[in-house]
Amino acid sequence: MSDTPAPLPSTETTGSFEEITSRMDTMKGEIDGLQIGLTSQKKPWYRDLSTLISFLALLFSFGTTFVSYRRRKCKMWRQPVRNCAAYCRD
Repeated sequence: MSDTPAPLPSTETTGSFEEITSRMDTMKGEIDGLQIGLTSQKKPWYRDLSTLISFLALLFSFGTTFVSYRRRKCKMWRQPVRNCAAYCRD
């Protein structure tokens, strides 16, 4: 087999009307077949690598936000206790 592409069909309009419509019908059938093939090969979202990476990044973002919130809340609670202990020592 040769790796050279097949020659393109002639752009001349020397064919009869029936020949042209036959070619168009064949092309429409091929396009429909390709479209059906593409839609039937869809993967579920969890099998798509880019979607999975995006979802994991979103979870990581929520996790870091939650940890930051908890640490800040804990520091806000500790500060008045420290102030009170320092006041009592004086």
